[in-house]
Amino acid sequence: GEIIYKNRYYPNLQLKLDLYKEQLIVLSPEKHYGVLLDSKEVQKATFYGKTFIWYDSQKTKDLKAGFYMQLYKGNTLTLLSKISMSLNKGLTSSHFDSKTRSYLLFNENYYQVKNKNSFRKIFPQYKNQINRFSKEQKLDFGSDPEGSLVSLARYCESLFLDTIR
Repeated sequence: GEIIYKNRYYPNLQLKLDLYKEQLIVLSPEKHYGVLLDSKEVQKATFYGKTFIWYDSQKTKDLKAGFYMQLYKGNTLTLLSKISMSLNKGLTSSHFDSKTRSYLLFNENYYQVKNKNSFRKIFPQYKNQINRFSKEQKLDFGSDPEGSLVSLARYCESLFLDTIR
């Protein structure tokens, strides 16, 4: 993958992202050791076709500090996804549980989005268009939440562009 760290670009790295500890790890070329990076200094990390951005809670009060996957970036809308990991300790074994939340950045505000109803609340002026698009595209927020949210964010972005023209 590649990263932007302390405003410098580093390509062709072996990367691992620990979502439980919110740490990005760069592996040595021989994979004998890993280097933990200061997460607050990571502007962007891209690997396996996914882009992760570090958000600092002091700068962004609406979001908890951590790495967020950037699902869509348009001119007026940005769709982010946060995977939170928690350790569930049992009597005989332990395992990690994950929870995913998605957020839409619009007009410098972050809104949690789950489905078309979330978008209709943010953009009430486009309620009918959102309903029609969701039905025509057969968006399924249960079985394909990421794809459905990205499609709807792109569509809402296009509505803004049509309004400007």
